[in-house]
Amino acid sequence: MPEGRMLKKAISESKKLGALPSDSARLLYTWLIPWLDVEHRHSADPEIIKGHVFPKVKSMTIRKINKLLLELYNAKLIILYAFDGETYLQFKKSLQKIDKTREAKSTIPPPNMGQLIQTQENSGVTHGNSTQLNESKVNESKVNIKPEKSELDIEFEEFWKFYHTIGNKGDDIGDKQEAKKAYKALRKKEPKGNIVKAANGYGEFLKHKDLKEGFAQKKMYASTFLRSKRWERFSTFKYTPSL
Repeated sequence: MPEGRMLKKAISESKKLGALPSDSARLLYTWLIPWLDVEHRHSADPEIIKGHVFPKVKSMTIRKINKLLLELYNAKLIILYAFDGETYLQFKKSLQKIDKTREAKSTIPPPNMGQLIQTQENSGVTHGNSTQLNESKVNESKVNIKPEKSELDIEFEEFWKFYHTIGNKGDDIGDKQEAKKAYKALRKKEPKGNIVKAANGYGEFLKHKDLKEGFAQKKMYASTFLRSKRWERFSTFKYTPSL
């Protein structure tokens, strides 16, 4: 991803952008542009967009970003879709200049691999051939555009909560999204039981450091624990109390 991008003059002549119901929606659209990958895609998770695009804009709340995504979708400026428990967006038309020879390939799956998200009046969130958003309730409460969590997502949430409890509970365990990526990548090669056993062993190791060596070792980030086979060394570790 580059540091910046060149906008086409056509952006100021876009009828769809001009017809958006708010300047905030136009702001979201234009500020997203530098964060898009080479295929004009980005996560549609409002929390990730908040962290990337609006970290210093307090008025851009998670709820507001969610509402603005619907406005961009309804204006046919973006496609919303889900894949493997995550939601993504893709711009429908390029209003920027991208030199594909100088940028990395997209790591986000294309819309045709996922489950398209559609909005319909007075419909709840359903799961079938498409995920539908209740647009009529958008002003009353936060609309969650995410589909139901997959079994792997639920597994990761259990791991994340447990990892918080081992060692010093106040330790920073790193970025949750990075840890989720690492967990999912590891689960493609290892069964859940092996990861659970290693996490328990790491907890025993931290207890050993604290009680036997008198050293409260700071635990490594969860993503670090899950990568480069670091977790394996703790699979059989067991704390043995002093007699």
